[in-house]
Amino acid sequence: MQSLYYEFYTAIWLDGSRELWNNRSQQWARTGPVKIILRRLKYLTINILKLYLELKNIIICCYGFTQDPTTKSYYIVLKYANGGTLQQYIKNKFPLSWFERLSILKKIVELLHNIHKTNYVHGNLNSRSILLQEDGLNHKPEIYISDLDLCIYSDYKAKREFYDVLTKLTVYAAATAPEILRGEIISIKSDIYSLGVIMRELISGGYTPQCYHELMQKCLDDEPEKRPDTLDLLEELHIFTASPLRKRQFEDADSRGLQINPPLQISPPLQISPALQINTPS
Repeated sequence: MQSLYYEFYTAIWLDGSRELWNNRSQQWARTGPVKIILRRLKYLTINILKLYLELKNIIICCYGFTQDPTTKSYYIVLKYANGGTLQQYIKNKFPLSWFERLSILKKIVELLHNIHKTNYVHGNLNSRSILLQEDGLNHKPEIYISDLDLCIYSDYKAKREFYDVLTKLTVYAAATAPEILRGEIISIKSDIYSLGVIMRELISGGYTPQCYHELMQKCLDDEPEKRPDTLDLLEELHIFTASPLRKRQFEDADSRGLQINPPLQISPPLQISPALQINTPS
């Protein structure tokens, strides 16, 4: 996939990262072949490096940055997410139970809360910027937020210039808050609108409890100041799974059975380039 700032490639890192301690040689040993994602940047800035360091616990494992010696292009080296994007996961795992969906949503809100806590606005949150990692043991997938390159400080008065960048990128336009489309100031509440779009995609047909629908509509409010923040959302999601009354509503929704409607599709799925073979210098 190509955009203004980066391209994605899947690749096999033949040597792997240095993660294993070798007692005999008293040095870190490489793991061996591992599937990775290379994301090409038009340029690498101190701000991008700082951003990835500050948010390293939110993104999928970042092995570091590398440079092509021929083209001088910079790449971010990321762990491959075997569960794909959230958009793909919803489609492949359809139908999901309501408690699976609430678990995914809660984790996304927790990650977004951590981004906002560091005074960043994501700016491009959508179901294709959410990555899932499965362990093959039927445990809950690990969830990560990607596409951090558009993150800005929440006190930065980004207006029309931010929208101009968005329109040139391969973005999920349907998840973009209306105030951004109007060229107004972006804020953490802009991310909340995008989260509301993700909540709508998680419905995936079938019966939707009224409490969920009402919370989603609050996130999608046209006026940013009327949208909840991440702490409000975490509190509501806790009630959904802790309150006997709310739990029963979601259990009833599952017992009614899901319609065979396919998952909501707003834009085409992410396209990944063919795999490469990469050798790592000793």
